Amino acid sequence: MRKKILSVLIAFVLGTSLILIACAAPAPAPAPAPAPAQPAEVYRFVGQVASMLVDPKNQEWMEMLDEMQLASGGRLEIEWHGAGDIVEQQMEFETVNKGALDLALTPAAHWKKFIPGPAPMMSYVSGGLTGVEFHAWLMYGGGAELMAEMLKDFNVYAIPYGGYITTPETWLHSDRELKKPEDLEGLKFRGSGDGGEILSRMGASASFFPSKEVYESMQRGVIEAYEVSTPASDWSRGLQEVGQYIYLSPSRQPMEYMQLLVYEERWAELPDDLKQLMTTFAQSAMMRVYYLYAVEDVKAVQNFIDYGNTVELVSDEIEEAYAKEARAFYAEKCASDPFIDKLYNSMMGFKDMIERGFPRL
Repeated sequence: MRKKILSVLIAFVLGTSLILIACAAPAPAPAPAPAPAQPAEVYRFVGQVASMLVDPKNQEWMEMLDEMQLASGGRLEIEWHGAGDIVEQQMEFETVNKGALDLALTPAAHWKKFIPGPAPMMSYVSGGLTGVEFHAWLMYGGGAELMAEMLKDFNVYAIPYGGYITTPETWLHSDRELKKPEDLEGLKFRGSGDGGEILSRMGASASFFPSKEVYESMQRGVIEAYEVSTPASDWSRGLQEVGQYIYLSPSRQPMEYMQLLVYEERWAELPDDLKQLMTTFAQSAMMRVYYLYAVEDVKAVQNFIDYGNTVELVSDEIEEAYAKEARAFYAEKCASDPFIDKLYNSMMGFKDMIERGFPRL
């Protein structure tokens, strides 16, 4: 009897187990392998600087471009060229505005064809702000907003206080000794911007052409003096060989601002993180280049002296005459255009504010 009961129990347990197994949920299918990640979109830009790549400031700029591309994780690729490689020097603004060039690093003095009055003043003002002061004015004195206002009718985006600022330019290289204002009479020189116009008002004869033509023009006697850039830049171009006299002063051009411009449609294509990366890069370049030149210019001045050039400060007589003519020049410009008046007084008001606390920055 017990064996019979045990057999029944075993049969019941086995049957119940088979029923439970049959009713159990099927084992889950293995999860599908994740799809391979799509490669990140790469944004390719082509740009040109309005000066020669051999210039130390452009070597520094290109090193920073490499750093930016690396930080982008390969999502930004910048093909960079020097003046004249893609378009003629001074045509960078026009070409970006048309969308035929994505980027340009160019002084506003080169935009004079399109913005004849105020544009050169966004490069520098004779007797105006130093490089450090101009940078502060762009950031905290309303300068970036005035730049945007000036460009509102064009297809370019000016990265706010993005590009680089230089130290004072060499006042003039000359084959003629310049001691008195009268020595400027009839002086044939290569010059641009407001400084070129002011010297012309003092009796000199200005002409402008690409900087790469200066050396040959001096050798052929087409000109007898010129301004190109800072001592470090001038030395890098071999200009110690043309122009015995080198005159130094910040009065003509206390600095130069090279603005980074982007074609608006290309800027709009960028995702926000790459816009921020490009902005941070351009803004950090400002003083990095300036400090490089603060060191390299001093070295270059000694190089000119060692080569045999005569290096002198501009005479007090010429400085006084130049300052007087510059004040008259800007007074006329301000009277001709309300925006120029607003721009000039913004800069000079900021300069006055700085000088109440510091001799100069």
